[in-house]
Amino acid sequence: MLFNQFDKNCVMIEGKRATGKTTLAIEKYHHMVGVEKIPSEEILVLYMNRDQGLTWRASMVLSQAGALRHHTYSSFIQKELNLYWPLILKNCPFIKKGLLRPTYASADMAHFMMKLLVEHFRGKKGYLLDINAPAHQICRLLTSNIRQAALSRIPFEEIGKRLSLGLGTGDLFEKQLFGEIEEILQHYIDSFLEKGVLDEGLSISIYHQYLLEEDTYQNSLKRRIKYLLIDNAEEACPAEIDLLKLLIPHAEMSYLFYNSEGGSAVQYGADLLYQVKHFDIEREHVKLEDYFDHEESLVKLAGLLENAILYETKENSNFFISADLDDSAQLHMEMVEKIIDKIEVLLEQGIEPHEICILSPENDLLLRHELKKLAARKNLQVLDTEEREKLVENPFVHVLILLADICYRPDNSQLTEDDYRIFFMNILGTNPVKGASIARDFLKKRTLADPIHFSRLHEEPQIQQRYQALYHWVMQVVDQKPTMDEFFRKAYLEVLFKLPHAKDHMNSVILLTDRTENFFDIVKVFEHMKNPLEKFFDFIQGDLLDSSAAMDEIDGMDASCILLTTPFRYLMSNRRRKVQLWTDIRSRKWINRIRKELTNPQVLKNTWDMFTPYTETIEEELGKQQLIALLHGLLKKCSGQVYIYSSSYSQQGYEQQNILAEALGEILPKGGALHDLSRGSNIDYGL
Repeated sequence: MLFNQFDKNCVMIEGKRATGKTTLAIEKYHHMVGVEKIPSEEILVLYMNRDQGLTWRASMVLSQAGALRHHTYSSFIQKELNLYWPLILKNCPFIKKGLLRPTYASADMAHFMMKLLVEHFRGKKGYLLDINAPAHQICRLLTSNIRQAALSRIPFEEIGKRLSLGLGTGDLFEKQLFGEIEEILQHYIDSFLEKGVLDEGLSISIYHQYLLEEDTYQNSLKRRIKYLLIDNAEEACPAEIDLLKLLIPHAEMSYLFYNSEGGSAVQYGADLLYQVKHFDIEREHVKLEDYFDHEESLVKLAGLLENAILYETKENSNFFISADLDDSAQLHMEMVEKIIDKIEVLLEQGIEPHEICILSPENDLLLRHELKKLAARKNLQVLDTEEREKLVENPFVHVLILLADICYRPDNSQLTEDDYRIFFMNILGTNPVKGASIARDFLKKRTLADPIHFSRLHEEPQIQQRYQALYHWVMQVVDQKPTMDEFFRKAYLEVLFKLPHAKDHMNSVILLTDRTENFFDIVKVFEHMKNPLEKFFDFIQGDLLDSSAAMDEIDGMDASCILLTTPFRYLMSNRRRKVQLWTDIRSRKWINRIRKELTNPQVLKNTWDMFTPYTETIEEELGKQQLIALLHGLLKKCSGQVYIYSSSYSQQGYEQQNILAEALGEILPKGGALHDLSRGSNIDYGL
């Protein structure tokens, strides 16, 4: 595979899950740059998501490489739009002429702008009043509809009709509801395009409508990109397929790494039927052998589960399976205790923390809390990929926002006496009682007292000195009136950087400044937005998530930590752990519903007949297929043992059951046969 011994200029490398396709793709890239001496800027690498991007970036130690063209499909498009924006202005009649460059709305900012729009239509026109979900949840569903339509190459005007036919019953109320959704979406699209503001969905749509069809651009693209490496090609959306159809015939060589068991990422726009119908490029095929490191009995277990769930075939295993089922817990707390006990046993057996992966189908606060206690006792770390706190909950970001509140004094401040007590404790080094006293004094007038007045109330010289420095710094900033992102940088470097552990929180501070800059860039474009400062504080305290811990910091921590993540997130990454612990197996969250209250990715697929009713039978069948794909992927990524846990009652106290728990209960013995992983071989229990 590393050597170009192919007759055609397109090769599809096919392999099942966990056969090393990404590893081989990276090796091929290194060979192309290092041995074949192909300039790296001539090679376009496309991967599915940022998790996969971390794997690629960690492997890129190239002494002779130039610019690296490594992208998700969306990030590639954004780069191209920046380069060829004048062509967009020439071809797109909806964008205001004369704009020097597009303004990109981050996902958080796009959600916030949609939230403002939803609140406006609810207040002025009474729209969506019968939807119980809060505005911030509605806005995420609505923006996802735009993104899904763009990935699928279907017109935005069809979104409302497709959702109406796919979600509703066709009665008058349903038609009115989806008419309201369509009007809100169209207003969002029109206002963004007019101002040259693009979110992910609009970027994809604009690129394909007004740039990719341009001859000048096509010729430039073909000259610049001579080689293609596509990881997870089975997850390519119709928009990406259309791009590949244009590039591959003119490329020197293209390598498509393809999971022959099919894609499972509907939210990334994957549409296998579209690939079958439209991806008609001549290509050679290379099949990878199943040489991956796995536990054979778990692969067989996946087959038994598939038969039980899809075909309702009841089979008892007549061979040893490296899986232990414990469904004896009644309460959720009991299940969590069993999981923590099992982890302690594994560690005592010699299993390393980085060999353990805990797969939880939903945000489990109790499990997270008990894992942190275990980590403190055992002096180890837990990497929780789903602990995506509000950015304001980061302690250093919290202090920065309090400083901004002091300097800019917004009318809608949500900060409390307790917030300021913690602030003064951190900045002045006071005890809790003293910090509360200073906070109460501040909140009476919402301004810092003169240092002379402060010194009469608080006699400690060190506290007086720190307060005086804070006071003069605030007065200086008030006079200078820096922009908000400049303010946060200045405050971090001049006030917080001297505090202990400041460097540990730099990623969160950078995220804060980036999102702040993006917010005010868009405010500048929408010049008629009322009370932008107040809206900024709503934004920063309400909708912003700290994804840095969940994404960018994972790569450096992954090698030494117990991993806590969701089953789907684990499947979509390139991680492999020897031991998997599945939690809450009775939870319905193991089988994600495709259809939701205001969205349905299935009916927004290019290949879906919009006049076909989307029934509950279709929903159940697709849910089963996704579950089976998930189970095959998880079990093939385990080289040791799977421990499976459930409780009769959920975190909220409701009785729970699902088809997965039923199938596992029929196949595996209750309590399971334990497998001593420290010995490195299966124990023969005579089963």
